[in-house]
Amino acid sequence: MNKIKRLIALVVCVLLVVATVPAVAQAEGDFTVHVKAPDEWTSPGLWAWSAPDGTNVFASWPGEKLLVDENNSGWFYYNIPSWANSVIVNEGVDGGKQTIDFSVESKEMWITLTEEDAEGKYDAEITYEAPEGFVVSTSEVEQMAPKTGDNTYTVATISLIAALGFGFLMLKSKKKNKDLSMQ
Repeated sequence: MNKIKRLIALVVCVLLVVATVPAVAQAEGDFTVHVKAPDEWTSPGLWAWSAPDGTNVFASWPGEKLLVDENNSGWFYYNIPSWANSVIVNEGVDGGKQTIDFSVESKEMWITLTEEDAEGKYDAEITYEAPEGFVVSTSEVEQMAPKTGDNTYTVATISLIAALGFGFLMLKSKKKNKDLSMQ
């Protein structure tokens, strides 16, 4: 019976460790989108997808709320996966104002919204180098920005707790068997 418990514990630990690998790989492919929106947009959002197949980064429109960049006044940011090649910046509310659809390179970018067109959609200037005076704090941005694979640490923590729990049970079982054999 103890051999079966040990085998089950080993299999579960291996499966939990294997489950963390895809989550880590997914988060490593993210890149940061920096956005400077009109002042009246207090909570801008980001919608991103892969064209032409239409795979969406986020579950539903209008996407995710951008995070405030504490180092750069008026700027917001969010990390998206490297397979995304199209974005829309919006007011963060369904039916609110938004940009036109942008086809972009899958690398860190800075989007500055410019003017509203006749249809009520904003155009923007997109660059792949930080604007002059922009404070780039890569480690801070990477640590703070949510990633599409943010479950990495959750899965890794659960795996570690499970492994420790199974190890504890195995030691307890071993001690119980030793105590029984001494009687």
